[in-house]
Amino acid sequence: MGEKFTGKRNKRGDWKPDKPLSIAPVFVWPAQPLAFLKYVFGYPGYFLPWGVIYMAVPIITWLYFTPAMADMQTFAPGWIAYIFVRNMVLITAVIVLWQGWLHWKK
Repeated sequence: MGEKFTGKRNKRGDWKPDKPLSIAPVFVWPAQPLAFLKYVFGYPGYFLPWGVIYMAVPIITWLYFTPAMADMQTFAPGWIAYIFVRNMVLITAVIVLWQGWLHWKK
């Protein structure tokens, strides 16, 4: 399996990267506004792409896959079962997608 990162191993097999880890521009002083904006809004960065996906899924779920508030004012098994099944489908989809991406990625 090829290694994505560059570095060297010592006699014991411990790996040391060529470049040390860097601190995120959020915690650097004096402030670097351009580096901060690139880190937060750049690609790949803090929001893109995963932050947007993690924000879009609940918004879409709330807007399109949640029963009307008028229906949920009374305690009834119908809408409770619907939300339960919806959540189980979402959890299963996330698990299958992540596991598939991590396990079968070549």
